[in-house]
Amino acid sequence: MAIKPIRLAEAQLARKLARRNLSLAQQLNREKDYYDWTIVVLFYSACALVVAICNIEGVSIPEQHRGRYDLRTRKYIDGMIDKAKKYLSKKSYESYSNLLVWSGVFRYNPKYIFKFQENPRTPEIVKNFFIVSN
Repeated sequence: MAIKPIRLAEAQLARKLARRNLSLAQQLNREKDYYDWTIVVLFYSACALVVAICNIEGVSIPEQHRGRYDLRTRKYIDGMIDKAKKYLSKKSYESYSNLLVWSGVFRYNPKYIFKFQENPRTPEIVKNFFIVSN
């Protein structure tokens, strides 16, 4: 199947955004005080890669991170997590899932930010996300 030119352009733009976000995550990670934001930015980098894959595969791009059941149409509507599961390797999907959860925790539950910062295992945890993101 040939990729339509507009979808290819969108895929390339999404990959460019993913690389940009990855670069920012690397900068934040070097600071050592912003592991929470490193995780959030890595998650958005992963989202951009899923968008790129959706464009390459010619499938719709989800509007939400998690899927949902539409009562009006009585159909399940895929979320980004569903597309990630379908198109990513198992290891990449697991990383994406963890980034989704952790980035949500850091965005909406600030009490966990400082616990994460103080955890001696945090640098290793964050490093593992970079391995999957590259």
